[in-house]
Amino acid sequence: MLHMNAQEQGRETEYWFITLTLGSKYRNVSKAFKALPKLWNRLRMSMSRSYGKWQYLAFVEGQPERGGMPHFHILSSVPPNAKPNEHGNVTKHILHDWAHRKGWGFMIEVSTVKSGKAAHYVAKYSTKQHPATPKGFRRVRVSQSWTPLPRDANRKLIVPAKGEDIAHFMARLADISGLPPETLYKSWTKALQTLYNEQHRLDEDT
Repeated sequence: MLHMNAQEQGRETEYWFITLTLGSKYRNVSKAFKALPKLWNRLRMSMSRSYGKWQYLAFVEGQPERGGMPHFHILSSVPPNAKPNEHGNVTKHILHDWAHRKGWGFMIEVSTVKSGKAAHYVAKYSTKQHPATPKGFRRVRVSQSWTPLPRDANRKLIVPAKGEDIAHFMARLADISGLPPETLYKSWTKALQTLYNEQHRLDEDT
């Protein structure tokens, strides 16, 4: 989440959260997923031509109410490159036309978010995968210019093994760290409660 925590002159970084859907001509989920790479590449090239290095994180989500029909959620460092009207405004109608010209559906949502809420979206959509998603499909895409996570050779990441329950994980963690299992469990549950409260707060603001 390093990029999400970036600060500019002491203020939170602002991002654009863009949701693109597929048009009514895509009635088959399998065909919709096959069309996505070409549609995404067209959008990516257009945005890159307009802005140069376009920084983004993009997630494909299958809509449960439409049988897994996919749509794109994009965290972008810049707004859609739609041409403003004579007053310098980009209206909802302009955004609808912009998305349609790029091959997407007319339904599009664009909003600005601060880095804290942007990080929430990353955590939320990076873990949402519908069963209809084809095996091997590239569901998460990130620009090369997105800030990479720092490498720390002295930092050891310990995660539960496949099939390992919490009790055994805590016992193993206690052996490694030398801390009592009770202390580790209290820290674990406190962190989970904090994460739940923060996600609940952000969901209410969405």
